[in-house]
Parts: sequence; C-alpha cells; structure tokens
Amino acid sequence: MALGFAVLPRVRRRFAGGGPTAAAWLVWGGWLVVHSVVFSFSSGTFHPYYTTAMAPAVAALTGMGGVVMWRAYRRSRAWAWVLPLAVALTGGWSFVVLRRTPDWLPWLAWVVLGATLVAVVVLVLARVLGRVQVRVAAVALVAALVAALVAGLAGPAAYAVTPLRSQINGTNPTAGPSSGRMGFGGPGGTPGRMPDGGRFPGGAAQPGGNPQEGRTAATGERGSGRTGFMGRGGPGGGVSDELAGYLVANQGGAMWLAAVSSAQQASGLILSTGKPVIAMGGFTGSDPAMTVDRLRSLVSSGQLRYVLPGSGGRPGRGNAEVTSWVQQNCTAVDGQDGLYDCK
Repeated sequence: MALGFAVLPRVRRRFAGGGPTAAAWLVWGGWLVVHSVVFSFSSGTFHPYYTTAMAPAVAALTGMGGVVMWRAYRRSRAWAWVLPLAVALTGGWSFVVLRRTPDWLPWLAWVVLGATLVAVVVLVLARVLGRVQVRVAAVALVAALVAALVAGLAGPAAYAVTPLRSQINGTNPTAGPSSGRMGFGGPGGTPGRMPDGGRFPGGAAQPGGNPQEGRTAATGERGSGRTGFMGRGGPGGGVSDELAGYLVANQGGAMWLAAVSSAQQASGLILSTGKPVIAMGGFTGSDPAMTVDRLRSLVSSGQLRYVLPGSGGRPGRGNAEVTSWVQQNCTAVDGQDGLYDCK
C-alpha cells in the first residue's frame, strides 16, 4: 500500500520528494515487485524461506511509506485517511495470520487487534480535535503511534524469536509456529513428517506416522524417528542416532563412513558424527552421479564399507543400476533398515 500510495504523481511530488528519494522508491519498489511476480508464477519445488529475499525491500518500503503517510496525515486533509487505513489493514492482516494457529500465543492476536483499533480511532480523533485541543491531540498522536507499532510489529517480532527456542531444519528453515502442513516426501523415503509432530490439523495422526516424530518450531521438541521432518533419503531426510552410532562403531579403516542417497541425508550424518559421507545422488538424490564401477572401486579398495541406497531404484530417482548392484553384492544389515554391508 505504501508503494502504491507513494507512486501517485501528486503524492510523490508533495510528500515523497525527488532526487535520491525517488531513486530509493524505484530501487526498493522494483525489488519487491520483481520478486513478487517471479515467486507468484514459480512452479516446482518452492521453499518458504525463499521469500526472505523480499525482506530488505519490505523493510525499506515500510519505513519510507510510514514517513510519506505521516506527512500526508499531518499536512493534507484530502490524504489524511491513508495512514489510519494502512494501520487498519496491517493490523487486521496480522490478526488473521495469527489466528491461523490459535493454540500458539493465543492472546497475541487479540493484543494486535486491540492495538489496531486504538491506533485507528485515536488517529481519526486526533485529526478532528487537532484544531481545538492541540495539546490533547499531540498526546493522542503519541499513543496512536505506539499502538500502530504494536499492531504492525508484534506479530512479526513474535515469529522472529521462535528460531531462538528451537532446533532449525537446515534444509527448510522457517520462523513462527507450526501450521500443520505436510513436509516434502523424500525421494524413495516415507512421506514427509509434519512439523507439529506427525499430526494432521485437528489432532489426527497421519497414516503410518508416529505422533512423537518431527518437531515444532514453537517448542523445539524433536522426535527420534529416522524419517525426521522430511523423510529418509530426501530433502531434510536423516538417519536415526542408533544407525549413526552403528556406522561410527563399525567404520574400521574405511575412509568414508557410508554412502547415502542424497546430500540432504549426508549433511545430517556428517554434522552428527563429524565423519565424511558420500552423497551418491546429489542434492535431492535424483542425480545419477555415482556409477557402479566407481562404487565397486571404492568398496574393493577398502575406502567404503556401508551403503544406504535409499531411493536409488525408484524410477526417475537416483541410479537404479547402483542400487541393484548394492542389493546383489552387499549384505543387508540386521536391525538397520536399508543399510548394506559391502565388505
């Protein structure tokens, strides 16, 4: 709204200024518009954290727009309504977003709504009474501005501090409470676990899911299942602490701790053990980077003993030939689902 208001010719000349100020509107406005259009029409995999690229533009336009609307409110009777309207829309939308997760800080949405109403009413009254009660109007404006800041920033601030209280998923970092939406299914792995502990909205457990698996951004609680947040073998997929411990205990003289299906799976294993791990299928497990000859060479030279092929044999995912070779020439490890010993 600030951008649309400021680009009006009469408003720009009177309140927004020219020169460097006009250039700033062009830079930040163009930044926001381009990203909005691109993200709106993007297809395929889209992670929510991509939208952080818009944050600098949103912050700049919010500050600049606030100044322009404040000038219009103080100087022009014709445009004085824009600031109260902007506060009402911002606070109202914050209320709607916060009410989407009613169990997370349930009081905050009502605080935002109350602050919005106070700010809008006081801004309107201060404008009306300003000509007869200057001192009262000045005090009222201070109260209105404080209420407007609460209305606009309380929700985003609460979202911003949630990562400080939880362990963040490195593949898809997000802030705020869990929305109960499904995560990505890992290539060849199980469907992605939901951030709120493996349950659909309303509390029903997802099919085959363990309500104790996964974690919530609001509490930082973390499950112990192999599938984790996204499912084994795919984006964010991991392995259990038990399997990681088994690999470390039995690595012996091998250079590599294990070969797994994707970089997403390998990253968690590397971080938890400090050992080198081969990601055979690239970032998501769909890149046929590993060949049978290369894998055979690593095994025969003693550099690699354990392989967790994951999704390699699934059509369109990874390398089916590698998976087939592992299954035919290596031994499945008892008690460690999907792990093969190629010694």
